[in-house]
Parts: sequence; structure tokens; C-alpha cells
Amino acid sequence: DRSSNADIAQLLSRSCTVYNYDRRGRGASGDTAPHSLEREVEDLQAVIGAAGGSAGVFGNSGGVFIALPAFTTGTSITRIALWEPPFARPGIPANYAEQMHLLAQQGQAGEMAKWFLTAAVGMPEFVVAAMEQGPFWGSLASASNPALAYDATIAGDFAVPVGELAKVDCPLLVVPAMNRQMWQNPATQRNVAQLRADGIEVLGPEEAGAPGGVQQRISVRTSSQEGAEE
Repeated sequence: DRSSNADIAQLLSRSCTVYNYDRRGRGASGDTAPHSLEREVEDLQAVIGAAGGSAGVFGNSGGVFIALPAFTTGTSITRIALWEPPFARPGIPANYAEQMHLLAQQGQAGEMAKWFLTAAVGMPEFVVAAMEQGPFWGSLASASNPALAYDATIAGDFAVPVGELAKVDCPLLVVPAMNRQMWQNPATQRNVAQLRADGIEVLGPEEAGAPGGVQQRISVRTSSQEGAEE
């Protein structure tokens, strides 16, 4: 729900008017059946309409699945920021969505959270088992049903939406999560070199101003984004 974006919303509010909303089936929002990607896009369009008719869109994790289709269907989006887009992680089980929906039907919210963290995120089971003992696990599990089932459906095979990305002609900021070892991996650097050769501006940990802790944030943005608020 929107509480997961509360900190970034507060930061953005220093320079922007922020509308931080619960997607359908989450938090205080309703859950009118049937759920579909089209309904989620309509929800975002309604929020943008209430905001005055045009807006920049920040999509966090599963929110990425909404931001790009919204732009390509004609929504008046002036800029897009995608935080930790969950695309193309190798090894996601072919039955990921099917199993997630089964767990949702059985009301096993905790198992849904575990399935997401192990099968989609790729966390080791022993790490997830330790997380279950933490004070935040209850809120994480309770927020999983039906949210994770909905995201499993609209994620499809988690492939990078090349066609949708090719249609984006507004400023675009992509911020994946990786540690310094991942950033320095030769495969990552080959991809970065290709992006730069294609005219994409890539900001590494030093230029992007990575926060403290283990994670570093590697920003990728189109070269047309100069002057945009970030």
C-alpha cells in the first residue's frame, strides 16, 4: 500500500505536489471485481485527472507494471521514474502466477509473501525464514493478499517490456537495485557500455549519490531528462 512509499513521497513533496495512493486491493482502496491491468491503468488515470490532468509518475516495484502501460495508452504523463523494476530475473518458475493465485484462494497470505520473496525476488529460504521472526512480518504478510496475486498476473513472464519502453518519449528515470559487486560485474559493465553507446545516460553509484548501507542505487535515465526534478 502507499505506506511503503511514504518516505520517498515526503522527499518529493519538497519540490512537487504528491498524490500517493493505494492501488486497488491494497490499503484503504476498494477491490471491485474483476481485477485487470486495464482497471489499474484507469485508476491511475483517475488520480492524474484529479491532480489536474497531467503528472509525473513514480512506479515502485509492481507499480512499474502500471506506469508504462498507462503512458502508452495516452495518459498525460510528463515524466516517469521506475524504482526497482522487477523485470527479467532469471529462474522465475513458470508456475509462479498459478501458485500465487492458489495460495490467495486458500487465504495463505504468509505463504504468498514467502513465495514472492523466494521465487520472484530470489531470496534464499533461510533468509526468508529469519524474516518471518521479525516484527514486520505480520504487516508484510497481511498486505500480500490479493496484492501479490494481482501483480503476478500483470507481470506475465517478467520480461522487459521492450515495446512499451520504445514508445516512451518523456523523461525516464530507471533505478534498479544492485550492490557494488553486481555493478562491477563484467556482464553489467558490458550492458552499461551498450546503453551509453545507444545514447542513454547511466549514472553509477558515485554520480547517483547512493544511500548508506549495503545496497547501492544505479540510476539509468534517458539523455533527454536534463532539468527534470528527481
